[in-house]
Amino acid sequence: MLRRQSVQRRDDAARLAELTDDTRPRVEAALAAWAAAGIPMTITEAARSLERQQELVAARKSRTLYSWHRCGRAVDVMFLWRDGSRHYSPAPERIVDIDGPEGPIHAGSHRTALAWELVGSIGEEQGLQWGGHWQSLADLVHFQHPAGLTWERALADYASAPSAA
Repeated sequence: MLRRQSVQRRDDAARLAELTDDTRPRVEAALAAWAAAGIPMTITEAARSLERQQELVAARKSRTLYSWHRCGRAVDVMFLWRDGSRHYSPAPERIVDIDGPEGPIHAGSHRTALAWELVGSIGEEQGLQWGGHWQSLADLVHFQHPAGLTWERALADYASAPSAA
């Protein structure tokens, strides 16, 4: 178990390194805040190549090629269970430890939705935009930091950065 968690922390560090200098600290703060709230999360994807984004569009897992992931300004996250595995829903043994907006979140039909609402609000407190609020296609796992830039400008800046992924 400790080995898997150690590997996951290294994976998070590598994915954090793919982000822009002003996005990285916001995501680091969100990861710390989620952990402090008893909701350990892990990054499943950060920066993406055009080819990767095209794969996701072809597989209907994304609707656009104009993703903030391609600019190093977005991450996807999942719940990190004690055994180091990643899941869309919180670990059953952790759920009673999570306090939601209306009190503790317990197992039940709304448990995952309530947990994601809490994850989303904590991410937003760190200055990230949460995909869970999107009307056309809610993307609960997605957080981005456009920083007031147009997508085209953000992509050009990222492509010209010395550490571009």
